[in-house]
Amino acid sequence: MSQNDHAKEAERLMRLVANAMDEQAVTQAELARRTGYGRPYISRLFKVDGDKRVATLPTALHLANALGLVTVTSEEDA
Repeated sequence: MSQNDHAKEAERLMRLVANAMDEQAVTQAELARRTGYGRPYISRLFKVDGDKRVATLPTALHLANALGLVTVTSEEDA
């Protein structure tokens, strides 16, 4: 998978994460607690402008996993 493909997949997952947060009534603070990320970092991932951060594919997968959208396992678990 190319770097561009990774970025597109991360964007797609982040849209799913945002929708799931709305559907599940999960706050950014709760998502931070579930993932172990800091609340300010989570906030910047969802910011529309200004000090916005772009989620990497591993970050997007971690967030999606915390919401039950995907299951992430290590190669050792497979």
